Amino acid sequence: MTLQDFLSTAQNQSMIVAGGLAFGEFQSYPVTLKPAAKGNAPESELKSVTAFFKIDGKIPNASFKELRKSLKSLGYLSYQGADITTVLFTCSGGGVDLWNRLGTALTQLTNAFRMNGIGVPQTCAICRQPNCDSLAYVAGYAPVHAYCVENQSYQTFAATENNRLNGNYALGIIGAVIGALIGSIPTVLLMLLANRISAWLYALIPLAAYYGYKLLKGKMTKGVVIPVVIIASLLMVIVVELTVVFITVGREYGWMGFGEFVRLYFNVMSFGDILSDIAFPLIFTGIGIFISWDQIRRSNVEIDANAELTLKSLFRKNMQSIHNTQNLVNSQYQQDQQNFR
Repeated sequence: MTLQDFLSTAQNQSMIVAGGLAFGEFQSYPVTLKPAAKGNAPESELKSVTAFFKIDGKIPNASFKELRKSLKSLGYLSYQGADITTVLFTCSGGGVDLWNRLGTALTQLTNAFRMNGIGVPQTCAICRQPNCDSLAYVAGYAPVHAYCVENQSYQTFAATENNRLNGNYALGIIGAVIGALIGSIPTVLLMLLANRISAWLYALIPLAAYYGYKLLKGKMTKGVVIPVVIIASLLMVIVVELTVVFITVGREYGWMGFGEFVRLYFNVMSFGDILSDIAFPLIFTGIGIFISWDQIRRSNVEIDANAELTLKSLFRKNMQSIHNTQNLVNSQYQQDQQNFR
């Protein structure tokens, strides 16, 4: 089965196809289907398809293990990281029967949801209020209010356009450096208190740099955001090293001015010594950048694309309740719009 065949089949099954994904309901459970092909061309052969279910509750561990075992011949069942409310099933292998194998697996999976009393979230994925009238892709295909989706998406478009017109690269760079400094504090504390380093804590540094850039209204241009965040994160390797050595030396031999310490450090330490000391932190920073890549690569283009995908995935289940829903959340969004202005 090719990528084009799969998406065409999904459309024929009344699913919404957008952004290379398919959205719909399987036995009343909202599901996202993500195909993985051997290339990006429509005629590329599929390698697998992953189904994402956003559920309301937790499958008992014993039932989950048994379900995983029974589905092993068709693919692999898992949670999305630590999020036990998002269940993933990857139907592996291509072939013309891929769609049928996927359907067999999802039937078994949704039956297990029902037998264990697992339902669908009852509150909107955006405003967290009940009486949802639609489905949309918001961190998974989930119940929403159509009004919430449209307002959030249009506010996103307005915000990115405002950033294109009024964003400031200089302020963004300052924000990235400040953010990276704040994000490096847990790493410094772990090194001083436990003499350890952690890739997960190093992942905080590029994330904090990204949000610092964004909070100080740096222009979110793709060719600028990523290099600024990476450079600010790599600079923190030297800052963390100097800070830890400065505090360690101060505790042991008495305190001196930081400027005096920096001069002494570079006089005493050779380039090889410095490189040896920061080798692992550099590797861990690289791992941290990799871990946080999905977030730090989000420029205006990606932010707009995500908002557009959410809009395209919108499926109104109950047209009669849209006006009631609008009244429910109207005051909240009016206040948000005033704040935005």
